[in-house]
Amino acid sequence: MGTQVVPSARSAAAMVPAGTRLPKAAERAIARIEGETAVRATLVRAEAIITGEKMDETDYLIWKAMSSHAMLRGLASNLAGDDPGLMDDMRFFTDMSRLGKGELIASLNDKYHHI
Repeated sequence: MGTQVVPSARSAAAMVPAGTRLPKAAERAIARIEGETAVRATLVRAEAIITGEKMDETDYLIWKAMSSHAMLRGLASNLAGDDPGLMDDMRFFTDMSRLGKGELIASLNDKYHHI
């Protein structure tokens, strides 16, 4: 899938001019740095995967909120019929639903920043 980084003191030693040998401490330090680099690269890939999942879940939640709001508006219109007073009452409930869903989505997005 992608390239694999394997820490190796020999790979660092290969960058030294021929005939020169690195001290063991330098080889260990280079191997440690290569290992840390591999871990950091893996963390970056993991964060990208997690961010993608967060976006997919947010999109699903928004779709769910929008489709249920449209359903409620249609139901309110059907229930109110031609009565403007009743339609005003129905609008109150659909607005409350929309506000509640907006707060839930905002809360979820806030939680996503901490995950």
